[in-house]
Amino acid sequence: MPFVTVDFFSHSDTLYALNAGHELYRSLDSGDTWQAITGFSTVQAQFFYVGDRLCAYAMYQLWDINIAEQVIKELDNDGLEGNRIMSVHEIADRVYVNTQNGLFYRDVDDFFTYKPDDTDRFIMKFYKKKEIINNEIF
Repeated sequence: MPFVTVDFFSHSDTLYALNAGHELYRSLDSGDTWQAITGFSTVQAQFFYVGDRLCAYAMYQLWDINIAEQVIKELDNDGLEGNRIMSVHEIADRVYVNTQNGLFYRDVDDFFTYKPDDTDRFIMKFYKKKEIINNEIF
């Protein structure tokens, strides 16, 4: 096992472990041996799935991850700026992003919108989940 493991997950019949130094390791033999995945910085990422796609978040950012090709694409987080992400969950047809400042969501079909290079481009926003208290929406 690679040092102290702070996160552990499986993807496509492969085990992955993230150590305290933010280095990612994989095991192709159910954890008997481990190999470092070089050139793949994970920062302090927490991993999650949307459908069968591996994703990660850290602080205020979201990523779509293709481990096989060692490619990370930053997802558009418009509407989440300044909201530290605590967890992400797919439920039914939405992806919910829990932050320190509230619950946000985006439809699954729109979740994999990548961070634009062009700031003039139309962007799908995350929407803050409305609170319902005594049948009134706030």
